[in-house]
Amino acid sequence: MTRLEKLTFCVLGIFVLVGFFAFGWRVLARARENNSIDQVITGIAAGTRHELLVKGPPVFVASAAAAFQVQVNTATKEDFDRIPGIGKTLAERIVEFRNNHGIIHSISDFLEVRGMTPKKLESFTPYLSLATEASLTSGRQIKRLNLNLATKEDLDALPGIGPVLAGAILKTRIEKGGFRSIDDLQDVPGLGEATYNKFADLVEVR
Repeated sequence: MTRLEKLTFCVLGIFVLVGFFAFGWRVLARARENNSIDQVITGIAAGTRHELLVKGPPVFVASAAAAFQVQVNTATKEDFDRIPGIGKTLAERIVEFRNNHGIIHSISDFLEVRGMTPKKLESFTPYLSLATEASLTSGRQIKRLNLNLATKEDLDALPGIGPVLAGAILKTRIEKGGFRSIDDLQDVPGLGEATYNKFADLVEVR
């Protein structure tokens, strides 16, 4: 083998080694990158605040603590029961309190519910959404219940309406062939003005 051939083989060997190390470095860098992404995804799935290790100010993935919210003025006891820590008993008391109290204007009103403590209410607050007459007049529209499409369960969830009145409203709707205006509720047996005022801003006729 001539000197030129030996030199050629040495150069080729060097190129092969450099390519091998470059490839290994890329594989290692990609593995580290994937591991970082997996940690972020795991943190999100676990519903915890996860700090991303990047240069500059820390960036946080939003907590899953408020992944859903219930509208306090229309939620059913089943909706409240979905909130971690409330349970069926307290959920039923909340709905009963709302039915007797009328439209909830402040989350703090729930402190009057039997069994509710300031500490419990603080933990539940991220899951609660409040809409009142004030939100309507300020231009922030809430979704109202269409009386011509509402089910018995929908009506039962309204403030002041229990299963008996909900059934009476459905019966009146059938007899009339559908409501033409909210004023038609005056024909519902047992539905007085005081009860009507508790939910009037939460319903509509279309």
